[in-house]
Amino acid sequence: MSHSGLSLKLFAALALLTLVMHTAAGQARTIVVGSEIDFPPYAYLDNQGNAAGYSIDLIRAAAAEMDLKLQFRTGSWDWAWRALNQGEVDVLPLVARLPGRDKDVDYSVIHTSTDDAFFTRPNTPEIDSVASAEGKEIVVMQSDAAHHALIARDFKGRIITVGTISDGLRLVASGRHDAFLCSKLIGVMVMQQQSIGGIRPGAAIAEYRRDFSFAVKKGTHRELLDQLNQALLLLQANTKYHAIHDRWLSLADPWYVTYRNPMLFAAGLAALLAFGAAAWSLTLKRQVAARTAEVEDLYQNAPCGYHSVDADGIIRRINDTELRWLGYRRSDVVGKMRIADLMTAASGEVIKREFPRLRESGAVRDIEADYVRADGTVMPVLMSASVIPDSRGEFARSRTVVLDMSERKKLEAAQRESSRHVEALSRRIVAVQEQERRQLAFTLHDETSPNLAAIALVHKRLRELAGAHLDKEMLDQLSDAEALIRDTSIGIRQMSADLRPVMLDYGGLEPALEEYAQQYERRTNIRVELNLGLKKRLAEEVESALFRITQEALTNCAKHAKANTVRIELTDANGKTTLSIADDGIGLDAGQLGQDGHTPGHGLLSMRERAEFAGGEFVIASGPQKGTRIEVRL
Repeated sequence: MSHSGLSLKLFAALALLTLVMHTAAGQARTIVVGSEIDFPPYAYLDNQGNAAGYSIDLIRAAAAEMDLKLQFRTGSWDWAWRALNQGEVDVLPLVARLPGRDKDVDYSVIHTSTDDAFFTRPNTPEIDSVASAEGKEIVVMQSDAAHHALIARDFKGRIITVGTISDGLRLVASGRHDAFLCSKLIGVMVMQQQSIGGIRPGAAIAEYRRDFSFAVKKGTHRELLDQLNQALLLLQANTKYHAIHDRWLSLADPWYVTYRNPMLFAAGLAALLAFGAAAWSLTLKRQVAARTAEVEDLYQNAPCGYHSVDADGIIRRINDTELRWLGYRRSDVVGKMRIADLMTAASGEVIKREFPRLRESGAVRDIEADYVRADGTVMPVLMSASVIPDSRGEFARSRTVVLDMSERKKLEAAQRESSRHVEALSRRIVAVQEQERRQLAFTLHDETSPNLAAIALVHKRLRELAGAHLDKEMLDQLSDAEALIRDTSIGIRQMSADLRPVMLDYGGLEPALEEYAQQYERRTNIRVELNLGLKKRLAEEVESALFRITQEALTNCAKHAKANTVRIELTDANGKTTLSIADDGIGLDAGQLGQDGHTPGHGLLSMRERAEFAGGEFVIASGPQKGTRIEVRL
């Protein structure tokens, strides 16, 4: 086949490819690209924290040729390699073709080549080959091509891994270890950009070169790989590859990056593809402009605020949403005001305290603050921020999200007001209940008890008047009536004491507890030990609450505890009143109270609520066969 015939067939194939690409343009899917953060000039993060570098521009240009949408994720090279093999990213833009790697990845055609070198201190012998490095301590970047190359060559020495090129150069320059192995071009550029001294590059290693390609996980994304190969040919044909290369890599360097034969062959088709490339470029520019406008609109009109501040805290960017909230013009804020200037004095101090923590940790979350709008009104907000690092990993700017908390604060205030209302209502109910108990107890004591006493006297008088006229059956009936009157009187007195002991009102809490303990011992045969030490009477509602808690605790003890002794302590020290009730019964599993299937009884809930209504704290401690201890602290 003649060369001209081959060219015509290739042109026909590429023309068909261009038609297919235009047809599928609206169906492009998003490709996830994994990129390194510290491998300049090939891949790194720019001042805005975005992926940048030679390989990034190259894959972006390739994606544009094939109308592919890209999404970038960045991290260390070790992360990028693992992310590709675990399927977290679709493609890596810069992967050295090394023996053994082809079992993990599929490569595109070679798009770049360069050489490695050993970097050593000036006062040490130069290392110009892997063999001359045997027995030495060699630093490499984790999972980098140099790392894999040493392992593949069964290197007889110690390998020390680091995360970035700059880390490796500084480690050797500091006097630790013998040499750092990496791309000579990249190593020299990092030394110049970051002013790293005390280290020099050696000669290029003749044993291997770094041939770089795009790479996908083995056995996956075959169609994507074919598209990227075709795109690389088109880039070479329309000279875009040379523009990208000239922008990032110096032609004067001795490690000049060459483009391999597959692309040189495609260069002959440049004239035939010029018209198609121009049309494709115009379409791409329109798509990029539309998508850029869409992204900018999303940023400016997001339902939350966004802003960025520099290392001095000065606002460098802010979206329209946040400006509308504040009532300021962009020209009033950007480059002129610190974020703390927009806040109340208290919130400004909070921001000043949190800013160093943001720079140190890289992120802060859920910082509550109050903005002061241009009209003087206050706006509560919730802020979360992260750091955008520069190429050296230093703080460049913040990325801050601001949420309007006005409605939430209103709801919280309404909830607090509702809680206060419920608490006040509950207190009122308890107070009314206690008053009703008091009134009922007084009625039983002052009216019913005297009436029963009068009935007993009338009954006695009737019996005396009847005298000898009563037969045995009538005597028995009268005896039963006397016993019934006596039992009723005792029951009413007990009911009156339970409802509201008269002693509680007239004598105070301690006498009321002593009286109730005596009655309790008689009814239950459970011994009650008292240790009462109040220095003065408490408020009426507090005395009522503590008495009712004691009453309920002793009732629970009689019903459930199977105890022999209960000890009640009431103390007043350091301005705090403490009531303690402890028994020696069978106890309970306090840790299960409130869990599924183990809800507390009404008695415990009642005691806890009474303690909280009185402004105190309720604590229960118990265990199987260890008794139960209830404590109220006011």
